Amino acid sequence: MRYLARHYGEPKLIAFFDQVVRRQSTVEAAARAVFGADWPTIAAAAAQAIRSEAAQQ
Repeated sequence: MRYLARHYGEPKLIAFFDQVVRRQSTVEAAARAVFGADWPTIAAAAAQAIRSEAAQQ
């Protein structure tokens, strides 16, 4: 979640949450609609960011 907020901004994170939780969109559909990218791409970038942060500690 922190990656999504940092990379895309909190308003888009909230919009994504709204699409998935309240409107029951799939994660894939919500990611494309809100972030303009496929979920596997976003998840891979988030995982890489987490690994990079962990390596710096």
